[in-house]
Amino acid sequence: MNFSSFNLSTPILQGIEIAGFQVPTEIQKAVIPLILEGKDIVGCAPTGTGKTAAFLLPVLELLVRKSLKGAHLGFPQALLLSPTREIAIQTAKFVAQFEKFTKLKTVVLCGGEKIKHQTACLKDGADLIIATTGRTIDLLQRELLTISQIRILIIDEADKMHEMGFINDIRKIVNLIPFSRQTLLFSATMKDSIRDLMRDIQNRAKFIQIANSSEPVQSIEHSACSVPRHKKTSLLTYILETESYRKVLVFVNTKQMADKLARSLNNKSIKTELLHSDKSMSFRREAMGNFKNGTCKVLISTELAARGIDIDNISIVINYDTPTTPQSYIHRIGRTGRFQSNGIALTFYSGEEEIFINRIQYYTGNKIKIKTFPSITDN
Repeated sequence: MNFSSFNLSTPILQGIEIAGFQVPTEIQKAVIPLILEGKDIVGCAPTGTGKTAAFLLPVLELLVRKSLKGAHLGFPQALLLSPTREIAIQTAKFVAQFEKFTKLKTVVLCGGEKIKHQTACLKDGADLIIATTGRTIDLLQRELLTISQIRILIIDEADKMHEMGFINDIRKIVNLIPFSRQTLLFSATMKDSIRDLMRDIQNRAKFIQIANSSEPVQSIEHSACSVPRHKKTSLLTYILETESYRKVLVFVNTKQMADKLARSLNNKSIKTELLHSDKSMSFRREAMGNFKNGTCKVLISTELAARGIDIDNISIVINYDTPTTPQSYIHRIGRTGRFQSNGIALTFYSGEEEIFINRIQYYTGNKIKIKTFPSITDN
């Protein structure tokens, strides 16, 4: 099967070619036809399996078709809610690949940009709005945004929305959108709160689950190393100095640890950038840019700050701090081994944290190989 099998229009197929997509992934095969039929969808699949394209390709197709494009001229037709600014921007970059072919207008509404500029873009016309819930509610309360003509609502990374406490905001937004809309909800995992939301805001939704959302992508090599807390930085330094990884993403559990670890590595002449919520938008943009273009090979991040990371060819994800839930582990390591490429996930743990490693293995069904680094961990 290829993308032309979906009877997509020429502009969309041209964008697909530019984007370099070859064949549809499993989630794309399953949901694209249903979205084109106007069905409500709940899509549950692991990170890195092509969920973004699975909902955006058919939504863009629907916007191109005469039945939607031009209807209620001057009002946006589709609203995509993202949990973070970074994810919203990455999604907009995906859409931008299609704009010169489709002539559709997209507006991004999120923090870190002036409201005056965003409202000016809205006045120029928008077919698709990509927004965070916070900025959406802010503009609605100021009566600077109208969503009464929205025909398609997309909720991306619903599990992250839950973790960040945005479910009530979503409900407020949904109440202002016509009930006759098409609602698409996508998530890497399915929690009870997400199921409740699905029942409340969707109409006979089709539930599509690919493989098992508790299973990490199979192209990832899973390993762990037992190391005392006071030796973790030495072990990380040893790995970075002796292995030839091109891009290394390191997860920590706190902002304080991110700052401390970045300073330590940079003092050892290991070029390192970091991400966490206390850093300014401009700082984070520069850090991401340096990591993406290879200026630095190490990026340290808290889990929440990394939600928007969408960078190819991450060689290895290192959990400097042990993830305390299997879901957290899955989301972290989903940044490597993407699109049929191979990746490595390495988790540091101390004695009392071994229980988390066992839980991850049990939940995911993946064997985690225990590695040793004698020069660091034996004494």
